[in-house]
Amino acid sequence: MDPSARPYSAAEDDDYFDADADASYSFGFTSDDHSRDETADRDGNIVGTYTYVDAAGVTRTVAYRAGAGTGFVPEAEFLPPKLAASFR
Repeated sequence: MDPSARPYSAAEDDDYFDADADASYSFGFTSDDHSRDETADRDGNIVGTYTYVDAAGVTRTVAYRAGAGTGFVPEAEFLPPKLAASFR
């Protein structure tokens, strides 16, 4: 094996790949029993909400934020305090 040979890297071979690409996006949808809205900045930090109707017929809304340095952090009044604290 040629010691000067480098391992194959798809990132270097793919004209489409850009490690510094803008990762921002925004979307939303609504249906009869649920909805979702989400936005991400160019660094991939996400904020959003989703709403659904639970088994008791109560409409529930969860706000969240997520990202590489954040993980997934949901926030909702109906989350048990101990569970909500585990995301912080």
